[in-house]
Amino acid sequence: MIASTRILLDRAAKEDAGKNRIGDANQSYRELYQSRVQQQENLSKTLRERQKMVKESHEANLEQANMFRDLRKILGAKMVSLKKEMEEDGADQGATGTNLLVMD
Repeated sequence: MIASTRILLDRAAKEDAGKNRIGDANQSYRELYQSRVQQQENLSKTLRERQKMVKESHEANLEQANMFRDLRKILGAKMVSLKKEMEEDGADQGATGTNLLVMD
């Protein structure tokens, strides 16, 4: 236990002096963690900006979704109406079997 503590203290002293290098970039633990913290801060900033943009456009997007829902209802009603009209026209043709186009 004393040996492992001594190793940790030696490693900390070397790193503090800047002599303990790691990885391919040949950087100290401090530099490594600082770069990772910087990356996370940049990511956090980007995500906050994106969240702000989403919040700003939410109302407009919600309104557009409601408008599309209403449009689908209208088109559905129109389809039902046209089907009824076609069925009635089919019944009106009766025995003649001809289609008439009347233009006023």
